[in-house]
Amino acid sequence: MKLEVAAEKYILSNIIDSVAQEGGLWTYLPKCDIEPCLENLRTIDGLNIILLKGEFALIECKPDYLIRRSSELFLEFDSEGFVPLLNNSLQAMSDSSVAFENFLHKQVEKGEKYRGKLAIYCNNDLFISNKGHNYTAYKINLHDALNSLSSMGYVLNVCGKAMTPTQIAEGHIQDMYNSFEVIDTEDGVLIEICKPSAKF
Repeated sequence: MKLEVAAEKYILSNIIDSVAQEGGLWTYLPKCDIEPCLENLRTIDGLNIILLKGEFALIECKPDYLIRRSSELFLEFDSEGFVPLLNNSLQAMSDSSVAFENFLHKQVEKGEKYRGKLAIYCNNDLFISNKGHNYTAYKINLHDALNSLSSMGYVLNVCGKAMTPTQIAEGHIQDMYNSFEVIDTEDGVLIEICKPSAKF
């Protein structure tokens, strides 16, 4: 139990740091840091632990859990002072979601057979670099990305297969996670999307 609590504090402290910088409600941590109590951590309602390819895990957190559990675990945690920071972070995520939808809409307007990679689960907006290439970056999670992609009629590359957002949501979430390409800086993951008329 002590090991689990220590891991939980480690996760939350990293997410608190992200929120303080108007990042998302997630963090990237080495798998080895959480593996000893991974199964117990996965039973916590409020955390979503995604094991990525390679050495890292992506951990996202619900806002109410973040405040409640941080208040319990950190004596110095000021929940009232933290709420404005959390609201700023949530607003930044909402703004990024709108920017993502606008980007998708512009491709539809152009009538292009769009195909490309972009980054989600980022803590910075605009662009992110990976292996010498720049990609458009968004401070959104997979759930919000799938909703926007579905409304615009896009499909995603899931382990080499084209799948609709609905197909992914209804039974291929883990396959989608396995398709994430981790950014060199461990500050985002790449997904590949296209219009059905294009091919991967």
